[in-house]
Amino acid sequence: MVMSAMGTHESAASEDGRMVTDKLIAYHVARAKGGCGLNTIEVCSVDAASAPTGFLSIADDRYIPGMKKLCSAVHAAGGRVAVQLWQGGLAVASDPQAQILLPSDMPLSPEYTVPGITEERIQSVIEAFGQAARRVVEAAEAAAREGLGVVSLNGKMVDGPVIDRARLVLSRAELSGIREE
Repeated sequence: MVMSAMGTHESAASEDGRMVTDKLIAYHVARAKGGCGLNTIEVCSVDAASAPTGFLSIADDRYIPGMKKLCSAVHAAGGRVAVQLWQGGLAVASDPQAQILLPSDMPLSPEYTVPGITEERIQSVIEAFGQAARRVVEAAEAAAREGLGVVSLNGKMVDGPVIDRARLVLSRAELSGIREE
């Protein structure tokens, strides 16, 4: 059984409002113990400036220990996890401190339009996702060379469909003329 991502907003109670909490860990462990084989963790912001309070973030290395603790607990309960990488667009408007990143101007009313971001900023978001995809592929290739059936990236298990998706992202980026050195 696979559980799709569900926004719990449990991270709101954490130190900065974006970290894994013990209550979130308990939530996912209970589902694993109940027979869920793969829990999709709620959206995790990849961009620090647009990471809203109340949503998980993995925009910085300081979030990795909490993610590792969550993954380890779910694994110990017999389950696996997948993380949903996210750049929230208009959904981050619940936090006035989070930057709303939209690819073009978006009129919300006759009096107010959310301005679109620059092409340079769009490129930085694209590159952030590309870098994440590349790390997944590199981890998969390293595991294959070592004869491992499980790929670990930053302490998280990454399975075949995620690796295939990462390869697809890289392929599309290359076809679009985007290359990372």
